[in-house]
Amino acid sequence: MSSDVFDDQPATTAAPLPTLDEFRLMSGYRRDEAYLSVEREIRRYLALQAAMVSDVDSSLSYLDDRHHTPGAWVTAVANCDKRTGNARVRMAKMLAANPVIAAANAAGEIGVSQLAQLSRLYDNPRAREHMVEAQADFVNLARYGTARDFEQHCVRWLAGADPDGMHKDHEISRENRRLSYRKIGAGFEMRVEGDGMSGEMLFEVL
Repeated sequence: MSSDVFDDQPATTAAPLPTLDEFRLMSGYRRDEAYLSVEREIRRYLALQAAMVSDVDSSLSYLDDRHHTPGAWVTAVANCDKRTGNARVRMAKMLAANPVIAAANAAGEIGVSQLAQLSRLYDNPRAREHMVEAQADFVNLARYGTARDFEQHCVRWLAGADPDGMHKDHEISRENRRLSYRKIGAGFEMRVEGDGMSGEMLFEVL
């Protein structure tokens, strides 16, 4: 994601966010608007964070602290688990490759669950190459549709973008995961089989 959408812009919204005391005095639609204003600001900060991760990735600055991957850098700096760190990197890569989605995300118009689904679509190499041309549809549905509508659209879109079912192959691989271990004298032998994503995570741990 290009950082241009954040250059020369304040980190907070122009209007101050409501305090909890102010929220308690509200009712009806005013409570809805107050809560949504906070939600949009959270989304904007997450978008800014993703742009930072993208810059760390492209500039290789994670090597400055002797981290091997941008995911390892995020994990160390944010003190989070590796799955979360790698997920943030995947989201940053998805946004960097899809500027229309990135701009809507920077404006706080795409929810966290929708971004997670888009990141999963981007993880599929067969679907990834088709995402750019479908950006406007994803953004419009994220803005005006329900979370359920968005999820169903992603399922239908993936079926068209990946008719051979790489996603299904991945699920089958996950279901057939195996691990065996045996001692051999003073040593041992371990054999692991499963899906590619779990394999990458295990390799990082080892």
